[in-house]
Formats: sequence, C-alpha cells, structure tokens
Amino acid sequence: MSHNVGSMGPAGSGWNNAHDATPSDQGGGAPQAPEPRRGGMSGFIRGLRARGDGAPSGDNRTAAFSAGGSQGHGISPQPGDIAQNPAGQTPRARVSFLKTPEERVDFYKSNDLDPSFVKPEEAGLIADKQPIVVVDTSGSMETIVTKTGLDGAPLAPEPRFKEQRASGMQLLTMLNAFSKQPTRLYDLKGGQVNEASPDDPATRRLFETIGGGTPLAATLKKIESDLKNEKSNKRVVIYVSTDGDATDVTDNWGYFDKAASRLAFETQLRHMIDDGIVSDDEAYRRAVYVSIQYVGDDDAPFDYPPVPPGLSEKEANQFLLDAVRREGSAGAYYAALDDDKRGGIKNLDVFDDIGAEMRDARRAGYEPTLGDLTLKKMVGPLVPRLDNLNEARL
Repeated sequence: MSHNVGSMGPAGSGWNNAHDATPSDQGGGAPQAPEPRRGGMSGFIRGLRARGDGAPSGDNRTAAFSAGGSQGHGISPQPGDIAQNPAGQTPRARVSFLKTPEERVDFYKSNDLDPSFVKPEEAGLIADKQPIVVVDTSGSMETIVTKTGLDGAPLAPEPRFKEQRASGMQLLTMLNAFSKQPTRLYDLKGGQVNEASPDDPATRRLFETIGGGTPLAATLKKIESDLKNEKSNKRVVIYVSTDGDATDVTDNWGYFDKAASRLAFETQLRHMIDDGIVSDDEAYRRAVYVSIQYVGDDDAPFDYPPVPPGLSEKEANQFLLDAVRREGSAGAYYAALDDDKRGGIKNLDVFDDIGAEMRDARRAGYEPTLGDLTLKKMVGPLVPRLDNLNEARL
C-alpha cells in the first residue's frame, strides 16, 4: 500500500511520537501529554454496553459516558436519554467529524484510546473514504452463543445479532468521528440506510431484522452496481460482518454448496479490490478496501495438506487456498484470505473475535481497550502494520 503513516512507536510510548501528521495537517502547538490510561473499556464503549448493546446481564459497568475533553469530544448522552430508553435504545451521542489533529487528539484522550496502537493520523486515513457497513441478517444470527470479554472471562450467553449490533454501533460511532462521509449500511435482504448512525431508529431496525440466507457475493455486487452510477473517484472501505459462509450457490438438489459459495464471494471480493469500481463510461475508478469481521464459532484450525512437488510459489499458494476453501472451517477460510504469505487478498483485513484480537495485540506489546480494537477494525485494511498483527497466529 502507498500510505505513509510514519514509524510505529513502541507500546506505552504515549503521545511523544504519536502525533506526527504532515505539516499541512497541523493546526497549532504540540498536544499535551494525557493522563495515564485507565485500562478497561473506553468511555463511549462503556456507555453503549451499559445501554443493552450486547453487555451481559448483571454487568456492573457504569452507564456514564466519559466527561469529554476541553473541546467536548467525549461522547456524552443527552439529559434523560438513558432513563427514556429502557429497551436498549442508543442515546443520541454528540459525535461529529473531527476536523483537526487537535480534535482527534482530544477525542483520544477523552475516550482512553492508546495513540501508540492506532495513531491519530492513522485513524484519520478514513476521513476522505466512503465507508460502507454490511450487516449479516441471516437466520443463524439468532443462535445463542457465549463469548469472552477483554479479560478472557466468559460473558453471559446472548444471540449473535446482539454482539454484531454492539460492535456495529461502536464502529459507526468511530466512523462518524473520523470520516467526512456518511456511512452507508446494507443488510443481506436488500435493505439499506444511507446515513447510518447509532441514534437512528432505521439503523437499529436493520441490525435486528433477522432471517434468511447469507448472499454475501450478491450483496457485494449490489454495492458495486450502486457505486458505479456515481461520478466519483472517492475510495471505498467496506466492512462486512458475518457469522459464517456465503450461501449464494446451491447444488442441483437445492442445498447450499459451501465451496462454490465461498468461491463466488471470493471472486467478487477479488474483482472489487483488484479492479476497483469502474463507472460504465470508464471515466471514474474507485479503489476498494475491505474489512471482514467474523463473529461465528466455526473456526477450527485447518491442517493444510502437503504441497505437491514441482509447483511454483503461485501454484502452491493456489493449491493451499483451494484446499481450505473446500474443506476448512469458515474461520480458517477467512484467515486464509487474509494471509499474505499464502496468496491472500491485498487490501483485506480479517478482524477476529475480541479474545483473539486482544492476544494478537498483547503479543505485539500492546494492551488495547475495546475502543482501540474498534479503531483497528476501522483502518486495518488501510494500515499494513495493523493488518499484520495477526500474522504470528496465522
């Protein structure tokens, strides 16, 4: 990738080397050093979880949001919001695009984000991109699962769609803060919200309308078709959340064909990333980056077969990818697509469950909050060092 985001500071290096934006992006004096990190969940995440967005029953996290920094970028509820939303509706979060480096630094400090994990200028890479979020609304999202928290302890059982809704609201909050463009939201049934926001009822309804299959390839084709009609060269970042495999292809008896459906999804994904989205008159081309968040449980490691002798590196990579596409778990297959050493897809980042992502970050010397990990998901396809944090596990 061609993005120059500066050198990575070591874990715990704080703000001394984190704010190294280009001179044209500077807006005043150097940022002040923050107070020591509190650890745990960032302020806006605590608020989301305490309102019913996926927090386990009996959770004792505070419902208060962070108080905000000097310019008010902590995410604070309107008076009475929590009391008026007993059904888990998200209070209106006063978050808008952070225009200056100083505003981004203030947001980091207010929400206990580590500037050495995802740097403020790295988070700012999303500013001029068009974000699109794809929500898995298939019937399997009603499956009751038990996940682990940041500390590795099991959380209370809950349907998968609630976990997806919680992480989706967190991502939307970050996108509203760091992207100039309204986030577009797609489900797998043709539903769409053009300006998605955590406080928007239509956004919440789309997250909660569950049933049907998982036509991921068809949904990506719809997104491509919609964007081809726009006269724009603006780059696109697509965030796909799913708990399993695409189900676009069936066999002669009407049953889901796993390998063929995976190939259909993979083919469309490679096409959009490799070729971009080109207008019909070929006057406009939009580069595409993709983040996949896998929220399912079919993640058994894949025992790769030995590579036949005489194959080139490219042929060997294709042999291994074909094998995991046919026989591997969904988690192993998505990991293979993200594995650059085995011919994975460029400009693609696969975001695993929180426990695995936390282990990857700790292996690299970080101790991120859930807010930090949400930032990683937001810009992972744009920042190679973040995309590569899971290479040791792969």
